[in-house]
Amino acid sequence: MDDLLALASELAENNNYKTADNNYEEKKPDGLYSVLIESIKLRTSENTGNQWFNIVAKVLEGDYAEEKFYVSYFLTEKMVKRTLSKLMKLINSCGYDIDVAMFSDVESIEQGLQELVGNSLYLEKKTSKKGFIDYSFMNEEELSEMEEED
Repeated sequence: MDDLLALASELAENNNYKTADNNYEEKKPDGLYSVLIESIKLRTSENTGNQWFNIVAKVLEGDYAEEKFYVSYFLTEKMVKRTLSKLMKLINSCGYDIDVAMFSDVESIEQGLQELVGNSLYLEKKTSKKGFIDYSFMNEEELSEMEEED
């Protein structure tokens, strides 16, 4: 909790919390980052009831080492197919086979995803012309294939 207190003190000093940009990952440029999956949690909005998976990935090296990405995959009707695809790709990138039975409900998905915590991967951040940010996780082999295509 000391870290929380230090961070809160820093933000409170001179009212910095009013101007602080709390979306830190948007400050990091598009590109490829070596990351460690620190946590994967199912979240639910108190206002809307919408659910999403929040993945915290810590940058392991380079200019942004020790900083974190907060990747959200939403379970709204519009996004659920894309989210399941992204999660399956993440599972596969971590070296696991897809067990479709795991996708019977959100709690089972969250429980199954816990095996991925602690895995090191690459995270590619891409921002579209319209400003939408897309995150893709990949392993060393997938990275090599991507580089060969370029």
